Amino acid sequence: PFLLPERPPEGIGLLKSVEAAGATDHSQMMSETRKQFCRKLFQALTSGPYRKSISMRCSYMAFEAQYGYSRAEEVAKGFLKADQMNLRLWNAYAQLQKLYSKYKEGCRIYKKALMMAPELSKKCQRDAPLLFWSFAEIQLFDLRKPAAAARIVVEAPSFRFEKGSLKKLKKPVKPTAFIKAQKAFLKLIGDPPSSGPTILQSKWDNTDFDPRTYNIWGVAVSKSEERSHRYIEVSPGACLAVCFAWMEYFRGGLERGMAVFKQHVFNRVVLPNQEAKHSR
Repeated sequence: PFLLPERPPEGIGLLKSVEAAGATDHSQMMSETRKQFCRKLFQALTSGPYRKSISMRCSYMAFEAQYGYSRAEEVAKGFLKADQMNLRLWNAYAQLQKLYSKYKEGCRIYKKALMMAPELSKKCQRDAPLLFWSFAEIQLFDLRKPAAAARIVVEAPSFRFEKGSLKKLKKPVKPTAFIKAQKAFLKLIGDPPSSGPTILQSKWDNTDFDPRTYNIWGVAVSKSEERSHRYIEVSPGACLAVCFAWMEYFRGGLERGMAVFKQHVFNRVVLPNQEAKHSR
C-alpha cells in the first residue's frame, strides 16, 4: 500500500522530532561518549552500505541537528555535494533551515533546487512535487504569504520553477493561469480518477524513465533502502495531488480543496490509520 504523508516530510519526518527533543531537553541526556559513538556509526553507515539511503542520511542530519545548526548544515552540504540530483535530499536541507527558523534561506534552497530540476533526469524530476508542496507551506504558514504559496503550487504540474516565476511570487495568480494549471494537474493525475495508479504521460517515456515501471503514484526507493526497509513512503503522485488541492483551495476555498482529496487522493492511497484494516 502507498501511504500519504500527513504533512510535507520534514527531511523524512525525522527532523521534526528534533524540536520535541529540544523542548524536553532530551538532547542533554546523551553522554559525550555515546554521542561520539553514534556520530561515528552514522558516518560509517552513510559512507558505506547505506550511502545511497535517503533515510539514513536524513537520520544523521536529524541527529546532528539536536546539537546545533552548523554541524547539521555541514553534514547536509556534504551529502548534497555527493548527490546533487537527489531532490528529496534538497528538501531535507531546506527543512533543516525551517527547523531553525531560517525561512528565507529555506526558500532560497527550494528555488535553487526547483530551478535546476529541468536539468535532471526524468527519474529524478519525479520528486519535484514534494518540494513544491513543502515550499508553498513555508510561504503560507511561516512567512504568511498566501499569494506566493498559490503561485508556487500553480507551477507544480510543470515539475520545474522558471526564473520568471520568481518575479511573480508577490503577484496574484490570474484566473487563466489557474485554469491552465488545473488542466495540467488533471492530465498527470488522471481525470476521471481510476481505481488504479495513473502513470505519467508519454513525454516521460524515454531511455531513463519508463512509465511501465515508474509512475508518480509509486514510491521511489533505492536498492539499499529496499533491503533495509527504511525507505520513505512518499508518493510523488500523492504530493502532486496535494499541490492540486492547495491550488483549488486558493482558487475557490476550502470545499474545492477538499474535493480534490476526495476525488483524487483518498481512493488511491492508504492513510496510516487505515493500513491495519487493509492488511487484515
